[in-house]
Formats: sequence, structure tokens, C-alpha cells
Amino acid sequence: MSFVIISIISGMVAIALSGAQRQANDTRAKALVDRLNLSMLRLYEEESLRRMALPVDVKDGEAVSQAQLIFKRDWLRAILPNNRADMDVGSGRSGSTNVLGIPYRQQDNPGTRWTVANEASRALASQRYRQRVMRTLNVGTWDLAWTEWTPEHESAECLYQIFASSTLDGEPLLKQLRTRDIADTDGDGMPEIVDPWGVPLLWMRWPTGFYLKNRWVVDESDTTSWPTVGELASIIANRGDDPLDLLRMDPRYRSEYDYNLASTATNLVDPRINDNTVMVDKLTFAVRPMIVSAGSDGEFDLVTSGPGTGRETVGDDLIANLRASDDRAGNVRTLNGPVFFPDPFFTLNLVGASADGPRPLLERLGAVSDVNGDRTDNSADNIYPVLGF
Repeated sequence: MSFVIISIISGMVAIALSGAQRQANDTRAKALVDRLNLSMLRLYEEESLRRMALPVDVKDGEAVSQAQLIFKRDWLRAILPNNRADMDVGSGRSGSTNVLGIPYRQQDNPGTRWTVANEASRALASQRYRQRVMRTLNVGTWDLAWTEWTPEHESAECLYQIFASSTLDGEPLLKQLRTRDIADTDGDGMPEIVDPWGVPLLWMRWPTGFYLKNRWVVDESDTTSWPTVGELASIIANRGDDPLDLLRMDPRYRSEYDYNLASTATNLVDPRINDNTVMVDKLTFAVRPMIVSAGSDGEFDLVTSGPGTGRETVGDDLIANLRASDDRAGNVRTLNGPVFFPDPFFTLNLVGASADGPRPLLERLGAVSDVNGDRTDNSADNIYPVLGF
């Protein structure tokens, strides 16, 4: 009898200890996620405020504003990489995207050829990351590093590289992390920032899908679960304008709008179909970076970057025939080649005929969905940041 009683008491104690451990992990995870997100938001804001030097002979205000927008987005891509492909841009590796100059042109002397100016900083930022990765993996070339670096937990690995390379208030961001916050769960030699359960964190620079669809549903084929045009328009209105594009120089604003929103407010946006007649898919809005923990079950049920889900930064993200400036004679100057154009919204064919087109709602980065198909809401215990959302 005494043995049975002892067994029962031991079981009760084990259950109590297990609950206490889970609560402790929850508390630690929330503190970690909030701390890292606060630092990332500050870093993002600082880098967003960088301004590029402008040639004195640029007279066209539209060219100035559009070039600044493209420069800022690509600078944020370079300095806050979300995946391997972000670092790969301009590397010279076979299949990687070339970084062409920002769309300002200058003359060395009157009458001489026009050359591209102010494009080195973005290329150098990516190059510094590539060199750090090569040192981490102890390989001599980027091609070898690209081969050895697996994409399984690339966002958490990029997050580590950002924190290892950045400072705030004169202090390295890496000092915020303890030994237990760093691991290599996939064994590829690249450190990851992990939560208290040892699961790599999810880092998203522009989680547009989360803002547009942050509710999990049992059956995505049920049309009644899809957000309406009116709901999406309300979400975008609440998010506010894109702070990088207050003058609305994004090329998508040149497309025709559907101003009859009132008459289509009850229409459903099919997340599986590209519908360019819906006005909400032609607008930009404020998107802030996000770092998320999967919680105790280790499952996100969020769309992450990678083939077949959220679109990576790939070689066809280019926009051609971009207006560069007006010269002194009033002639319009355009860039000789396409300009790299990271697109956080994935809603229009902005990047030419070779692009893969708009992304359905369920394929946009951060969208809440039944990713693993088990009909269980594994996003329910995700730990999101408190600040900024």
C-alpha cells in the first residue's frame, strides 16, 4: 500500500514540476522574444533612416523619391538578411542575382559617359556577411559555403549573424544572448538563436502575410474562412502607410486601381488565386520585422521563406526601364539594366516577364496556416513580441 501511495505522490510531484518547468520556459521565451524584437526594431529604424548621397544635377523629384525607396529596401535586405539568398545577391556565384547600381547617374566630366553612383555600400554589406559565414564554416569560397549551409533554419541562422555583426548604443547585440540561446540544431555548422525549448526562432524582416492573415482555420478550402476585401482594406488602413514610401513611389501605384471598393466589399479574396482586380493587392502598408518562438510544441504553422511557401529573394526580382533622372538638357535618363527590387508585398508583376508573379495570400511570409496539414492549430502557442504589434 505504501508503495502505491508513494507512486501516486511521485506522479503528482512530477506533474507539478513539469508544469512549473513549462511556465518557466514560457516566461523565458516571452522575455527573450520581446528583448530581441526590441533590439531588432531599433536596428531596423536606424537603418531605415539612412540617406543616400544625391548627384547635384538630378532635377526630377519622382526619380529621386523612387530611387530612395528602392535603395532603402535593398539596403535593409543587405544589412538585415532573412535567408541565404539575401546574402547571395551580388556574390558572383553562378545563379546569384547581380547588384546593379542605384538609379542615379552622374558624369565624370561634361560630355563624358554616364556612370552609376552610390551602389557600393549595399554590395559591401552582403560581402561582409558572406565573409563571416565563410569563416564560421571554415571554407575558402562562397560557393562552398553556399553548398554546406542548409536552408532548414536559415532565418534563425541569419538572425544570429545579424546580432553577431551589429551594435546598439555602442554595445554588441550578441551580448544580449547567453550560451543556452545559441545552438546548431541542424548540424550544418551555422549557429542559430533558439528558444528555451531548443527550437530555432523564426526571423521575418517583412512578415506581410501575418498582417493580412493571422487567423488559423481548420479547412482553408472553406470560402467562409477567407478574409473579405473589406477586412483586408481595414487591416491595411490600420497599419498605416509604408514609412519607407510616404510619397507612394512604389511602382505598383502606377497600376490601375479598382476604386469601386464599396461595391466589392463583400467579395472574398481567394488566397489560392492571383486576382489583380482587387484594389487591396495594389497597396503597400507599414510592415515591421518580427521574431517569433514556436512555443512548447515546436511548431509554428506559419508560412516561412523557402521553395513552395514564402518567396525568397531570387534572381528574377528585378525591375527594368527605371527612370533615373533628367539631365541638364531635360532629357530623361534611364538605367542601362534592370535594378534589384526586393518586394515585401508580392502582389503585382513588378519585376518583368521572368518573374513568378503575385503570391496568393497563403504563400506570403508569416501567414498563419495549417502548414503541416495535421488539422491542428499549432500556431496557438506561438510566442509573438508584445512591443510594436
